[in-house]
Amino acid sequence: MNIFLKFITVALVILLLVEVYFIVAVGYPYLQSIRFFDAYIPQQETFTELYFENHLHLPTRFSNSQSQPFSFTIHNLEGKDMIYPYEFSLRSPNKKKEVLDTRVVVIKNNEKKTITEIVPSIYEQDRSEVVVTLLNKNQQIDFWMEGNKWKD
Repeated sequence: MNIFLKFITVALVILLLVEVYFIVAVGYPYLQSIRFFDAYIPQQETFTELYFENHLHLPTRFSNSQSQPFSFTIHNLEGKDMIYPYEFSLRSPNKKKEVLDTRVVVIKNNEKKTITEIVPSIYEQDRSEVVVTLLNKNQQIDFWMEGNKWKD
């Protein structure tokens, strides 16, 4: 009986060593690759907010006499410092685009920057869409301005 217990003990130890080897050498990389538990761990959502300041008082008509400013804000919630190239343009109803300004701003994580752009007075279009585009985020905001031809 004593030899039988020794045999069972040795067999179980060998089985345990083989199982540990299998888990470490073969199974562990596989388990890491499927990352099963990641789906159950809440991840921080990262994004960038882009919005107009004072959106109820954006310019509505092109003016012959004065340039018209408007402001927009970029709020970095990406979890890291970001470089934001942006473009300010006018787009006519027939989709013709004229780029008025292109710049790059650096915004630290969890900070925001308000930028003022100016719609020049030289534009006397019938109607145009004023567009601000974050080029590296494929994100844009816009509003429409009426031309001088429709002035009362």
